[in-house]
Amino acid sequence: MISIIVLNYIIALKKNQKKSYKLAKEIIDGYENRDVIFNRVTRHISESTGHGRLEKRICTVVTYGSIMESMFKNKFVGLKSIVGVKSERIIMSTGERTQENRYYITSLDNTTPEEISSAIRQHWSIENNLHWQLDVTFREDDSKKVTAAIICPTAASAACSSGWL
Repeated sequence: MISIIVLNYIIALKKNQKKSYKLAKEIIDGYENRDVIFNRVTRHISESTGHGRLEKRICTVVTYGSIMESMFKNKFVGLKSIVGVKSERIIMSTGERTQENRYYITSLDNTTPEEISSAIRQHWSIENNLHWQLDVTFREDDSKKVTAAIICPTAASAACSSGWL
């Protein structure tokens, strides 16, 4: 008996992935103010409160079917959908508002935007917990890292000649 396991993925696109990021942004932005389109665009909206803030997330999932792979020059095998997550936060005490847009590609289709949104949130939860652990265990917030240093040319040449650099 041969078993085939198919794994799905959701990959965050970063701004330094210029072409893929730009294409995903253009696709999502094109549907931002439009209604859900059957078999093409789905949305999931969620709201939560905690830590003194209100957060609203709009997860938009767009799929064009098998053409998605070629749109991204076949870099992502099995690509089916583009995901955009718009997060709007309001700090309750000050009324300060922030908005963040993130873009993803996925091998999942757009039939379950709530599951895609949940998977993305779970990833951020894990990442935040890891950062918290680093802060607590290694006291990263207390770090006194030097971000820039000026070396006197004479000191540098002396260090070089003595084998220090």
